[in-house]
Amino acid sequence: MDANNFVAGSHTRHHVYLPGVTLDVAKDEIEGSKAMIEKHVGHPIRYFCYPSGGFTPEIAAMVKAAGYNGAVTTIGARKTSLTGISLPSAGCI
Repeated sequence: MDANNFVAGSHTRHHVYLPGVTLDVAKDEIEGSKAMIEKHVGHPIRYFCYPSGGFTPEIAAMVKAAGYNGAVTTIGARKTSLTGISLPSAGCI
């Protein structure tokens, strides 16, 4: 994938809707997915996609603290004002 300029990101370990779980569970999902993928690909994972587009300011802060450079959401641009780390997206695969 790297040779073809494909950038992999993470999306939580179990595809949970982050605003619907405790902050401890959200942190584990965010950090755990990053660590699992990094171990597999051998380099840092820099981007995150919020499952079902859902996030809060606290969750966005967790994503930033976990070391991601950016995150996308499937929810429109109205949500991007919550944090500088979230960008609107047409979708994530």
